[in-house]
Amino acid sequence: MGTNLVGGWSAYSTTISSEAKKAFDEAFKGFVGVGYKPLAVAHQVVSGNNYRFFTNAKGVYPGA
Repeated sequence: MGTNLVGGWSAYSTTISSEAKKAFDEAFKGFVGVGYKPLAVAHQVVSGNNYRFFTNAKGVYPGA
């Protein structure tokens, strides 16, 4: 996570921690019609941890 200032975002990394993957899975639980696959993650430290993801999206419905 480097030497980021509190509140600043890290650079994107293709190494996605188990904690970040768990947050991603929880955030997208129940989404239908599109499947998202995380490719990279950035991390922000505030009153906890925030994540932003760079993803690939793919339609997951018949005829997509």
